[in-house]
Amino acid sequence: MLLSAVILFFIYRNIDIPEMTRVIGSADRYWFLIFLGLFIPQLLTATFRWNSMTHMIGKVKIPFITSWHHVVGSYSANLIIPGKMGEVVRIPWMRKHNLQCPILVMVFMEKLLDIFSIVLIMMGSLVYISLESGLKDGMHTGGLIIGLSIIVAFMFVFIFRKAAFRLFERLFPGWVSKQKEDSIYHRTKQSLEYLKDKLPLFLLMSIGLWLVQILEFYVIFRMFGINPGFFEVGFGCSLALLAGAIPVSIAGIGPRDAVIISYFSSFAGTETLAAIGIITILRIVIPALLGLPSFFLQSKK
Repeated sequence: MLLSAVILFFIYRNIDIPEMTRVIGSADRYWFLIFLGLFIPQLLTATFRWNSMTHMIGKVKIPFITSWHHVVGSYSANLIIPGKMGEVVRIPWMRKHNLQCPILVMVFMEKLLDIFSIVLIMMGSLVYISLESGLKDGMHTGGLIIGLSIIVAFMFVFIFRKAAFRLFERLFPGWVSKQKEDSIYHRTKQSLEYLKDKLPLFLLMSIGLWLVQILEFYVIFRMFGINPGFFEVGFGCSLALLAGAIPVSIAGIGPRDAVIISYFSSFAGTETLAAIGIITILRIVIPALLGLPSFFLQSKK
């Protein structure tokens, strides 16, 4: 939370607040309604993915409405848990279900799928941009390096997971022996084994989920009369989402805003981009408010 506050202070200290307020007030209502409507496919897709994971991997079939409560309820927890890791609240909520796959591992799987999906969307957008106008921005080069590194790492670990883990355990036996069963190392190892036969299906769901969210960003830009192009938004906002996923801020606020203002500076003024940054916070706040009844209901149970 402190880092979010510090970054926001440096972002907004030189911004004309009255002008930014005027820009927010001039947002197109039609595009705003479309933005609100996109929460429906977002939440339904996220719920369907979680329901499918608990059924196909956890081997427990729970009602769709229960999965809905789990998903939207965890959005509320994102407001207080760093790195958008609100999904961890599902761990106590799912204790009554006898899952074959540990619930902590399934939550960790979701985060792996989310990160990989965002990177794939970012890299796909970057390919289109490079074919259209070439990679001229420094962030393009940085995004290319980050994206390729993550993709290669994910593919290497997944395809050669057993050999990779054996090699790692031989190289660092002392460190591995000290890791608890719920450590990131063991969670990653378990996640890949549980996910191996279902990866294409769940990856497809995850890409669809994040394409909807990238579309939300695009609609926000259109709200203010700016049209950088869908693929520019796909790249810049994917990079912003990755920055916001680093567990040093609350709900990604701060790092995400800094990337948006920096990358899209050639498309709009600082006050307009700051206004866009504020509206993007609604992507977190609105689902969190919708999820409050589910959060309290599941916590009470």
